[in-house]
Amino acid sequence: LRRNSPAVCDSLAKSQPGTVANTSGLPAHEVVALMHALVPLCQQALYSKNAHVSRASEAAMLYLVQIDPRAVAPSFCDFGMRALDVTAVNSAHQAPAALSAMARLVQPMLRRAPEAFLTRLPTILQLTLAGIDSNDQNKTIRTLIFYRSLSSWIPIGGNYRKMARAHALVSGGENVLRYKGATHAGANLMEEVEIMRNLPEYKAALAALPANSLLHRGDEAEGTTENGLDDMLLDQVSSATSDWALAFLERLFELLRVSGEREKAGKRSSGVASRHSTADVHQARNFSRVLKESCTQLFMSMDSDTFQTAARTVIRFVEEETLPSAAKDASYLCQSVAAARGEGQNPGLDM
Repeated sequence: LRRNSPAVCDSLAKSQPGTVANTSGLPAHEVVALMHALVPLCQQALYSKNAHVSRASEAAMLYLVQIDPRAVAPSFCDFGMRALDVTAVNSAHQAPAALSAMARLVQPMLRRAPEAFLTRLPTILQLTLAGIDSNDQNKTIRTLIFYRSLSSWIPIGGNYRKMARAHALVSGGENVLRYKGATHAGANLMEEVEIMRNLPEYKAALAALPANSLLHRGDEAEGTTENGLDDMLLDQVSSATSDWALAFLERLFELLRVSGEREKAGKRSSGVASRHSTADVHQARNFSRVLKESCTQLFMSMDSDTFQTAARTVIRFVEEETLPSAAKDASYLCQSVAAARGEGQNPGLDM
C-alpha cells in the first residue's frame, strides 16, 4: 500500500494509528515465533467440545497455513490423520473435527505444498473411508464434504504426469490462473507473500526452532525433483484415487442398504407428534444434499476408464438391490452418474 498509494497510506496512518507500520510488517523472526506458539494452541482448540471454539480454530488454522503452507500445513495434516486412524480408539470422537479441518487444508496445500499433500493422500483416502458410517450421520456428512472438496481440486484417476505438466500444478504460475477461469484482482499476490518466506532471517529463525517444534515438518521436500513433482509419486496418486473411488462407492452402497425410514416433520393422523425432531429432519435433508453434490463432483472428476468401471458398479447395484427406504438417495446417485455425460466426455448411464 505504501509503495503503490503513499497518500492513502499516510491518511490511514493518521486516522488509525498503529494499523500502518513504517516497516513492511512484523519482523521475520517474530512471525516464526508467532506460528511456533499458535500452532499447538490451534490444534488443541480444534477438538474442543464447544462447536464455536472448534470452528474458530479451523479459521485460525487456515490463516496460519496461508502464512507458510510448507511449514504449517503438514503438521495439521498429520494431526488429523492420527484422529482418523482406526487404531486410535481414544480419538474416535475427534474424527468429525479432523475431517472438517482437512477439507480446509486441501486448497492451500495443493497450491503451495503439493508434494507434502500428495505424499500423504493415499493414506488419507484409506483412513477417511471409515467416515462413511451408518451409525454416525454427522461424521458421514463431514466425510462427504471432504470428498467433495478433494474431488473439486484433483482429478480421479487419469494421467497425472500429463496433467501436472500441462496445467503447471507444480509451479503455481500464471497457467493455474488461466485454467481456473476465475476473475482475480492483483498480480503475483502469492509471490508477494512469499517474499518474507525467502528472507534469510526467516529461514534462520525456522532452523533455530527447538527439535520438537511442529513447524519443522515443513522443511521436508518429499516427492520432488528439480523439474517438479516426482513421476512415481504422480503415478501412485493416480492409482490411489482410482482405487479409492471404487471403495468409496462400495461404502456408499452399504450405507444405502442399511438406511432406515427417512425422517419427516409433522404429526401423524392420530395427532401424536412423530418421534423425529425438526433438527433430525434438517440433518437428513442436509445429508441428501451433500451426498448429491459429492457424488456429482466425484463422477465429473473421473477419467474415462475409472468412470466406466464406477458406472457399471452403480448400474449393477441399482439392478440387484431393493431400497424402499433409500430410494431418494439412490436416485441422487443415478443422477450424479447421468450428469457426468456430455459430448466427448463420459457417457453417463447410456454406456
